[in-house]
Amino acid sequence: MADFSEKCSEDGIQVKPRKKFDWLSETNNENLTPFQQFVVNLDWASSPVGPISTWPQQLRQMVLIIMSDPAAAVVYWGEQNTLIYNQHYPQLIGSKHPAIQGQDPRVGFSEVWAPFEVLLSTQRETGEAVTGANALVVIHRYGFMEETYFNWKFNPIIGPEGWVVGSHATVFETTAEVLANRRLLAVQSLGRELSESSEIKELCMCPRSALRWVKFALNTPKKFLHTEFVPGTRIIRG
Repeated sequence: MADFSEKCSEDGIQVKPRKKFDWLSETNNENLTPFQQFVVNLDWASSPVGPISTWPQQLRQMVLIIMSDPAAAVVYWGEQNTLIYNQHYPQLIGSKHPAIQGQDPRVGFSEVWAPFEVLLSTQRETGEAVTGANALVVIHRYGFMEETYFNWKFNPIIGPEGWVVGSHATVFETTAEVLANRRLLAVQSLGRELSESSEIKELCMCPRSALRWVKFALNTPKKFLHTEFVPGTRIIRG
């Protein structure tokens, strides 16, 4: 995938050959990774951004940047916020991959998109980065509605005209950490109540009290307490 080019400076001194990494311009390269090949072979003509050959240089550069990112990263491009993501992102979205690549996220992420549309719309007006820490996202990615948590950072992409033309986001899932912390706090709460109990009646009340504490004191979303038995809905609980 990496070609070498050799140039000479104005004074005739030979410049050290440099590797080329723009695989979007050399789609016939046999050294593409499987995910790069997937991106190249995608039917971009049916995407809002059109074929790769028509992409503006800035979009090509942003896609190359996220594809080299060791973390899950995405680009939301244009007025439709067309989604383009790297090889680490599918593990966060499950069965939504590969259909959502290069498409309008309002369709593929319909159950979670409303707050993100507001986020991106606001960013177009402010030009400021937006971060989230352990943010709750109730997503349908493995056949059921799932309580998940993420850290993210959305950086605006400023176009040559000076306004925001897209957003570059990096995303990290923190679901395991959030649920583990919830369990730990519940155990600690139960332990405190047990240590403070002096009668058998009080001891019997501790598990019930601890359960109430887990449900409400930890800010577990109330809707989860009412949708547990809805057919087709499954919530991962701490």
